[in-house]
Amino acid sequence: MTHTVKSAAIKEQEAVAAIAAKEGSFRLPAQYVEGVTTLIPELMNYMLSRRIQNKKLNYDTAKQAIRNIY
Repeated sequence: MTHTVKSAAIKEQEAVAAIAAKEGSFRLPAQYVEGVTTLIPELMNYMLSRRIQNKKLNYDTAKQAIRNIY
C-alpha cells in the first residue's frame, strides 16, 4: 500500500487551481446573465417605442402593447 505525501506548496497549488477552475466555470453564465439583463429591457423599450410612435397612449393600450411584446 502506497501513501502519497504532498507538500504544503503542492496543496496550495491544487487549491489555487481548484479556485481558478470554479471561476472559469462561472464566468460564462455571469456574462450571459449580464447580457440578457441589459438586452431584454432595451429590446422591450425599442419594440414599445415602435408600436407607440406618436399615438396617444392610455393605460389599456400600454397594457395591450406590452402583453403583445411578451
